[in-house]
Amino acid sequence: MHSAPTNRKRLVIIGASTTGLVVLAFIVVVSLVVRPQPPFGAAGELVRALQRFSETHRPLPATVTFSQLIAEGYLGTNALKEFGASEVTVYLDANETQPQSFLMDALMPDGTHTTALSDGSVQGFTKSRFQQAAAPNGGPTKLPGGSNDPGEGRHR
Repeated sequence: MHSAPTNRKRLVIIGASTTGLVVLAFIVVVSLVVRPQPPFGAAGELVRALQRFSETHRPLPATVTFSQLIAEGYLGTNALKEFGASEVTVYLDANETQPQSFLMDALMPDGTHTTALSDGSVQGFTKSRFQQAAAPNGGPTKLPGGSNDPGEGRHR
């Protein structure tokens, strides 16, 4: 029988690995679909930064931004520039049992959002539609559907 600390450690490792894989998938989608330029080259750096951040912050906040990771020394100062976004938010409390919860959101320089959901899909949002979809805890209250505005809430 395993002790509680051992099980907790395993859960942290599993959670960090899952988050890492989602982060990598999100980076590939954003790099290939959203903008045709060289892909973000520091994916491994980001995964390591998130793991170190998670180990040193208890309790974990619901979200962490690239700006915060840069300011605290977990990421290099060029991470946002390499990623091609104005800001990136990682939702540390995402849960696969809630498939429409946000995992990551990239605020692009044009004001649009590219958001990875825990079901593996990536949604494109205009600024106003993102504000409508984002609940106080960072996940969507209701995903957009049937919008009359072209491009709002479309899958990318």
